[in-house]
Amino acid sequence: MSQLASRAAAAAAISLAALGGGAVPASAATQPPVVFGAVQYDSPGKETRSNASLNAE
Repeated sequence: MSQLASRAAAAAAISLAALGGGAVPASAATQPPVVFGAVQYDSPGKETRSNASLNAE
């Protein structure tokens, strides 16, 4: 094996070990993904429904 191939294999082994081997915990595999249905934002200040208030949103 050439020196370049040896270094590449060593780097791959180190990165795989650092990432945990790609293993997924069992609890993460069984839970559904997080889904956001709606997002509401409460802008700061008074809500007077005037043009100035609506433009500030």
